[in-house]
Amino acid sequence: MTTLVPVDRPTSAPPPRPAPTTRAAARTWARSTPGWLRLASLGVAVLIAIAIVVAIGVTNTRRSSSAAARATAGRELIDAQTLRVSLSDADTAAAGSYLTSSAGSPELQTRYQNDMAQAAASLSQVSSQATPAGEQDDRKLLTTDLPIFAGLVETARVNLRQGNPVGAAYLGEANSLMRDDSGLLPAADRLYSATRAKVDAADANATDNRWLWLTIVAFLVALAGLFVLQWRLSRRFRRSINPPMLLATVLVVVAFVWTATALVTQGRAVTQARHQGSDPIATLTEARIQAQALRADDELTLVSRDTNTAYQTDYDKLADALTTTLATSPANDVIATTRQDAASAYAGVADAHRRIRDADTKDGQPDHAIAIAIGAGATDLPQVSDELDRVLKTGVDDRNARFGVVATSATDDLWGLIAGLLLLGTGAIVLVILGARQRLAEYR
Repeated sequence: MTTLVPVDRPTSAPPPRPAPTTRAAARTWARSTPGWLRLASLGVAVLIAIAIVVAIGVTNTRRSSSAAARATAGRELIDAQTLRVSLSDADTAAAGSYLTSSAGSPELQTRYQNDMAQAAASLSQVSSQATPAGEQDDRKLLTTDLPIFAGLVETARVNLRQGNPVGAAYLGEANSLMRDDSGLLPAADRLYSATRAKVDAADANATDNRWLWLTIVAFLVALAGLFVLQWRLSRRFRRSINPPMLLATVLVVVAFVWTATALVTQGRAVTQARHQGSDPIATLTEARIQAQALRADDELTLVSRDTNTAYQTDYDKLADALTTTLATSPANDVIATTRQDAASAYAGVADAHRRIRDADTKDGQPDHAIAIAIGAGATDLPQVSDELDRVLKTGVDDRNARFGVVATSATDDLWGLIAGLLLLGTGAIVLVILGARQRLAEYR
């Protein structure tokens, strides 16, 4: 019987394990403590850098917008405002100059000439600034029609000196060129409004809180990253505090608080500059122009010997508008005192107007009406009108000064913040990396 003996057969070698892919090796390294720590610290450093960059960008935008608003309001707006007032006063002086005699009033002629020189200088300044096409059209109109207005006034002067009644018609034509919808004053008004719009747009950019909230979010995310990283480090390395990262957190908190405080303060300053400066200036300037136009209407009525009823119709409209402007204001109105003083001065103007119209129409004494319109008495039209203009001009000058102070503080609050953010952000990033390296050294 044959016995079968089992024979061992050679077994095949196990297949070699495939080499790990680059992605797998990277994943393994990232899960390791050194890899995780390096990636986490780098991520936190990036979050800090993003917060600092956003804060610097918002700060720079707001500072530039505040500076633009201050420059526009301090230069262009004043030039446009001066142009409007000078044109209006030139119209008034031209109208009143020939109520005294055919030779004209030397004082009013000097005033007229000064107004025209100031208007030309302001127009030159306004024209030197780059503007859209619409504003260029108004500047062209002013540049073209201002000499025409001066020519009409000069023609009126020559005719009135010669005793020709047509001189009054030329003064009326000059007044129409000044006030009609396509005239000089409306064009100056549009330039002023366009300049105000520039200031308002710059103010809006300087107080836009959307970017402020983005800055706050960026800092909060960076701080959250710092807190999470330190918490994970304390769990892995059994260390409660990492001094460099704790100091980095302090630096980020300082940058955050400084940025938020500076931007909020700057925004309030810009708002104050508008409420205490540019808005009241616009109101008082409009009141000055209305008051000057009232005087011109009374004077032109007398010069034309009541042949043009449009002057008194215009007077009534302007008187209603000026009364509304000077009406009792809220207690917190920054120009409440100016309004009250101006309303008191305007009462004298209204009384002089009533006496002029009564003498001219009811009593049939045009010479007496002219005497009130040109007299040097304390209650005569020139004195009470000049007093009203003085009160309003003082208010404008006061608000201009206040605007300059507050608008300057709006930009000064941001000086040094950008440099400070760079230093604080760089320091925080370096400290985060240093804190991570300390733990890596312990791990080794």
